[in-house]
Amino acid sequence: HQASGVSLDETAAAIVADARERKKRIPGLGHPLFKRVDPRAAKLKQIAVEEGLWSEQAELYELVHQRFVEAAGKPDIPINDVGMMAVVLLELGFTAEEMTGLAVMSTVPGLIAHISEEMRSGRTIRVVHDEHVDYGEVVVHDLADDQVAAGWPATEHDAETS
Repeated sequence: HQASGVSLDETAAAIVADARERKKRIPGLGHPLFKRVDPRAAKLKQIAVEEGLWSEQAELYELVHQRFVEAAGKPDIPINDVGMMAVVLLELGFTAEEMTGLAVMSTVPGLIAHISEEMRSGRTIRVVHDEHVDYGEVVVHDLADDQVAAGWPATEHDAETS
């Protein structure tokens, strides 16, 4: 960025301005419990810095966070663990697609633990009551039709059921 004549801070400000103008979220910011600092994210950063995994792109993300909280007037919004993990994975050379796969995969152990605990204890850990959920209009899709529309070839089973 310095080579292009645009500072990291100017780049961060432009990213935030664009996101706010388009009413887009900036991923990896905010947490319902942690304010200002997510201790999990702080620990991830500490390890990354100690291991030499902190470059200009990591600095840019922190500047985006700083510019966002300034622009939004919400200084309590921290970089969360997911945002910091994305920074670390980017520093390690992972692509966005690979990061998504790792994120999905990393939720499985916790999911298994929750299900196992609920089954052993006989009580649910988390219940979301219907009045707190708005699914909007429920549209029923046909998987085979959706696959064909997405460019997948029709299967023999599709021909038999049509």
